[in-house]
Amino acid sequence: MRDALTPAPAATAPADLELPPAPPETGPESLRGYLAELRARVAAWTRDGAGARRVAARHADGADRLLVTLHASAAAAAPDADALALVATGGWGRRELSPYSDLDLLFLVSEGSERGAEKRIERFLYALWDLGLVLSHAVRSPAECARAAQGDLRVATSLLEARAVCDEGGLAAQLRQAVRGTLFAAGTAPFVERLREERQSRARRFADSIYLLEPDLKGGPGGLRDLNVARWAARAAHDADDFGALLKRGALTARQASELEGALEFFLGVRAHAHVAAGRRSDRLTFEVQDTVARALGLADTEAETAAERLMREYYRHARAVAARTPEILARAAESGTAARRPAAVRLDAHFRLYGAELTLVDSGGPAGLAARPALAVEAFRLAQRRGVRLHPYTRERLAEAARALARLCAAPDESLDQTQRAERARAHALFLELLCDPADRQEALAAMHEVGVLGALLPEFAQIECLWRRDLFHVYTVDVHTLRAVECLRALLRGDLAAEQPRLTEIARDAAGAGAAAGAAVPLFLGMLLHDCGKLHGTRHSEVGAGMAAAAAARLGLAPGDVETVRLLVLHHLLMSHIATKRDFSDEALLAQFARTVGTLARLDALYLLTFADVSSVGPGVLSSWSASLLAELYERAREALLRGDARGPDAAARAEAARARLREAAAAAPPAGGAPAVPAGVLADFLRSADERQLLGHPTADLLAQLRCLAAYAAPDTPRPFALRITERPGLGVAEVIVACADAPGVLARLAGAFTASGADILGARIYSVTLGDRRVAALDVFQVADPDGRAERRAARWSRFEADLAGVLSGRVQVADLVARRRGDAAASGGRTAARLPAERHRVAIDNDVAARYTVVDVHTEDRPGVLWAVADTLHRLGVSIVLSKIATEAEEVADAFYVTEAAGGGKILDAARLDALRAALLAAVRRLPWESPDAPVGGVPGRT
Repeated sequence: MRDALTPAPAATAPADLELPPAPPETGPESLRGYLAELRARVAAWTRDGAGARRVAARHADGADRLLVTLHASAAAAAPDADALALVATGGWGRRELSPYSDLDLLFLVSEGSERGAEKRIERFLYALWDLGLVLSHAVRSPAECARAAQGDLRVATSLLEARAVCDEGGLAAQLRQAVRGTLFAAGTAPFVERLREERQSRARRFADSIYLLEPDLKGGPGGLRDLNVARWAARAAHDADDFGALLKRGALTARQASELEGALEFFLGVRAHAHVAAGRRSDRLTFEVQDTVARALGLADTEAETAAERLMREYYRHARAVAARTPEILARAAESGTAARRPAAVRLDAHFRLYGAELTLVDSGGPAGLAARPALAVEAFRLAQRRGVRLHPYTRERLAEAARALARLCAAPDESLDQTQRAERARAHALFLELLCDPADRQEALAAMHEVGVLGALLPEFAQIECLWRRDLFHVYTVDVHTLRAVECLRALLRGDLAAEQPRLTEIARDAAGAGAAAGAAVPLFLGMLLHDCGKLHGTRHSEVGAGMAAAAAARLGLAPGDVETVRLLVLHHLLMSHIATKRDFSDEALLAQFARTVGTLARLDALYLLTFADVSSVGPGVLSSWSASLLAELYERAREALLRGDARGPDAAARAEAARARLREAAAAAPPAGGAPAVPAGVLADFLRSADERQLLGHPTADLLAQLRCLAAYAAPDTPRPFALRITERPGLGVAEVIVACADAPGVLARLAGAFTASGADILGARIYSVTLGDRRVAALDVFQVADPDGRAERRAARWSRFEADLAGVLSGRVQVADLVARRRGDAAASGGRTAARLPAERHRVAIDNDVAARYTVVDVHTEDRPGVLWAVADTLHRLGVSIVLSKIATEAEEVADAFYVTEAAGGGKILDAARLDALRAALLAAVRRLPWESPDAPVGGVPGRT
C-alpha cells in the first residue's frame, strides 16, 4: 500500500476531467480566476454525470495545485525558513472533495519551530481567506499531532487519512510513524472501541434510524460518516485504505465490498449535486434538495413513484447496506489484533454447526450443493431463530447466493419440477411459515432473510417494496421496514408484551392464534400482515392490486382455499377499519352493518383488528394515539355485537333509540346533582329527548348523554350569567378532554367556537354538532368536542381552559373578533419557533366529496398539513357558502390531518347534490387550507339559517 502521507503521483485523468492550468502567479486576481475556473469545471463534470469519485478526486487535485503554487511562492520568498509541510486531511485528504466542502489543512512543522514558520503560514492563510474558502486548519509538530490524537478522536481519524500535498524535511513520514505508534501502542481494539462509541452517540442524535424523512447525508446513520468509520477501522486493523484492499485481505466478501463501493459513489454523487445546486455546502436532504437532486440526476416521475421517491429509495438501500456492514467491519477490526482462543465448533447435523455463537454451514458441495438444496437457505434462518444465534457473515453470503436458486425453484411451474424438487420447495415454504409466525423471533431472522434476498426469493411480491418510500409526513419508515415492524408488533401481542396497555387486544391475539403458531391458525394473519402493502408500488389502488398478489402468494405457499381468501380480504381491506374508526360516523347503523357484512365472520374481524392495530402502530412513533386506539376498539366491539346478533342489520334503530331515551330518563332521575348543581328541569329533559335523533342517542353512552343534558340545563337556567355553558371532562387515559358547549344557535357559531379553540392552542380531534329546541322558539347549539388533552401540570391545564373560557365568552358576545384571536395564536407560535408555513407540496392538499357513504349527509374529506386553525378555516368557509356541519372527525397522522365533515345544505338541510356547487365547495376549501394561517374577516355574516 502506498504511504498515505507521501505526495500523490501525478494524475493521469482523462481529457474530459482536465484541470485548469496552475495560476501563473499568486496575486489575488490570478488565484480567484483559477478557483472560479476549477469550481466551474467541477460543477460541469457533476452535471454531465462524470463518476462522482473521479470528480471528487480531480477536485482534490485542483485544490492541491492551488496549494503547491502558494507553497512555491512562499518557499521562494523565504528560502532559509524552517521546514513546513502542507498536509490535507478530511475529505480533501481522502481525495473525496465535494464542490463546496471545507478545506481541512494541517501545517506540519518541526518540534519547537512553530514561531519560525509563522510568517509563511500567515501568507497561506491570508491568501486562502481572501479567496473566500472555508478553511479548517491547525499548526502542529508530528509529536503534538500524536498527543492530540490520543485525546481527540476527530484529530486521530483525520491524521489516519492525512495526505501530504507539499513536504519538507521528511515531516510527513515522521507524522505517520508518530501517529500510528501512539494510537496503536496497545493494539487496535481500543481505537476501534472509540470509533464504535462515537458512532453510537452520533446515531442517537438522529433517532437511531436511517429512515428519516430528511436525512443528513454526511452524519446520519448509514451515511458518509459511517462509511468513513468503516474505513478508519480497516486502516487501523488491516492497513487497508479502501474496500478493495479489505476484500483482498479477506476482511470483506465480494458482495459486501461491492455494496460499500456503490454506496460511496452514490453518496458522493448526491452530495455533489446538492452542493452545486445550492452554490454552498449542503448535506441535509430536505424535501427541496431531494427534488433538485432527483432532477439533476435525470430521474423522472413514474406512475408508481415520484422522482424524489425513486432517489430516496436508492438512498435508503445504500444506507441500509452501510449500516449493516459497518458494525461487522468494526467487530472484525476489534478481533484482528487480539490473541483470543478460537471458539469450539459444534456439529448440529449434516448441514449445520455452531461456531461459538454463530451458525455456519457445513460444506455441502459448495455453491452447487446449495443450488441443489435451496431449502437449506430457509432452514438456516429457522435454525438460527430457534437457537437464538446469529448467522456467520460468510454463511450469510453463501445464503445470498443460494437465494437465486431458491427464487428459480419457487417461480417454476409444478409440471417442470420432479418429485424431489417439489418436496424441496414444499419444505422451504413450510419452514418459512413456521419462522414467520414464531412470536419468539423478535424480527431478527425475518429481517436478515430480507437483507440477503431469501425472503424476496420466497415472496417476490415482498421484494417489490424493498426500500420503497413514500414522501409524506405520516410514514417514517420505508414500506418494507414498516411491514417488518408491523409483523413484530403482532408477535409482541402474541407474546403478551403489550398485555398491560392492551389487555383486550392481547386476548384477541391469543384467541386468533388458536392452539399456537404450529397449528397454523395464525398463518393467514401473519401472511396478510407481511403482504398488506405489497401493492404499494402500484399507486393509489395498492390495496386492490395487493390483494390479488397476496392471494396468489398464499396459494403458492400451500394455504387452504379458506385461508387464501382470508389473506386476500385482509390485504384488500387493511385500511378500512382505521378509515371508518377515525374518519366516519360508525354510530350510523347502515355504515356499521355494511362494515360487518364486509368482514363476514368473527374470526376475520379479529384478524382485521389485530392487523390494523399493528399496521398503524408501526407507521412511526406516536402515530397511534390513545384516542385513535379507543376509536378502533369501539368500532371492533360494535361490529362484533352486530355479527353476534346473527345478521348485519341488527334490531330496528328506532327501537334502540327509544331504549336509549328510556335509559337517559332513568339516569336523569336517579343521578344526584353533581357538585351541588340543580337537577335537570323536566322541561329541559323533554326538549332534549324530543330534539335528539338516532345519531345522537346511539352515538353516545348514557353517561355522556347525561353530561350533555346537564350542560344544556345550565345554559337554559334563567339565572345563567353568561351566554353559554361549558362542561370539561378530562380523560387522561385516552389523552383527551371532552368539552361540551351549549349556546345560542346562529349562523357561524361553529366557526367561532373553533376559532376559540385554535386561539387557546387546543387541538380538536372530533366534533359532534347538535341543536335542541327549547320551548317553542329558542334554539340552542349543543356541541361536543374531543380535544387533545394539553400536556403539562394540572395548574397549566387549568390556566389554558380558563383562557379558553374567556376567549369563548368574548367571541360569542361579539366583543372579540375570531381573526384577532387566531392571529395572536399564530404570533405566539412564531415567537416560540413554531412552524406556520406549509411544508407539503400543493398537490398533497386534497378535498374529496362522497355522497354515497351516508344516507342523509354529504361527507367532505380534507387532507392537509397539521397547523393551528384547520377546523376553523373549514367551518368558516362552509358557513360563508351556506353549508352546515353536523359532525367532524379529525384524524392527525404525524404532521398531516385527514379531517372528515358530515354536512348538509344550511337552507332546508339535505345533501349537496348540485355538481357546480360541489366544485365550488371543493375549490374554496382547498384555497382555505392552502393559505393557512388564515386571514379570515370576522364581520357578521347574516341571512343564512342553520348551523355552520
